[in-house]
Amino acid sequence: MHTPDRVLAAVHVVLVAPRSAGNIGAVARAIANYGLGRLVLVAPPAFDPDRARWMAPGARDRIDDALIVATVEAAIAQLDVVRVVGTTARTRRLDTPVWGPAQLAQAVHARPEATAIVFGPEDFGLDNASVARCDAVLRIPTAAHASLNLGQAVNVAGAILRSAAVPEPAVPAAPRAPARLRHLLVDDLVSVLGETTYFAGRPDPTATRARIAHAVGRLDLDFDSVATARGMLKSLRHRLRTPSAPGSGASRVGSTKHEPEF
Repeated sequence: MHTPDRVLAAVHVVLVAPRSAGNIGAVARAIANYGLGRLVLVAPPAFDPDRARWMAPGARDRIDDALIVATVEAAIAQLDVVRVVGTTARTRRLDTPVWGPAQLAQAVHARPEATAIVFGPEDFGLDNASVARCDAVLRIPTAAHASLNLGQAVNVAGAILRSAAVPEPAVPAAPRAPARLRHLLVDDLVSVLGETTYFAGRPDPTATRARIAHAVGRLDLDFDSVATARGMLKSLRHRLRTPSAPGSGASRVGSTKHEPEF
């Protein structure tokens, strides 16, 4: 049974390049207050565990157990999450769905699955490459002067998630493939499309990749579906790179041989 405590314990907090040990401690305290999952630090430039512990009374174990990795992709892989939600206060030129706090809470409680909420550096926030790896982005509504620090942002997210706890759905949904596997499928798709002219005339490959990733995410693929799709793409890539056997009657994709039109 998915109790509220178990649901929230599967929501992990990922901080990308946090610059302040004090902020890391404040985030650890918020994680403990709301019963969230693991604290993950991505390439922290100056992590002082003692300073962070001093800012996290009652939550020092969250500092001690923090996972430190080099990239957002490594965090996603090691956590083995299914849902990745970024955070941003800026409007992006990407097609990543934008959620408010209520939409985040609804998604987490209606479909309990391992989730990473990714917060960017204090000065500039997440870059577009990191946002493109996310299934959605959370935007916390503020007035014109938007100035939430990391600790405040995690507190808001945690409070919304804790207060919106709902009973387990009557019919549990089939488990989706983890985000790391979906990302591998997207990489395969991009690789195969790169063998064609698909990217010609598309000056922003990051935005194009994001659109492909979001299309894949909306399919709710399970493990077997991802494995099947990747197998098909592997075969297609091999076919694109291998000339036709003499006398086979088949022509390579992209050849100039005229084919009947349908």
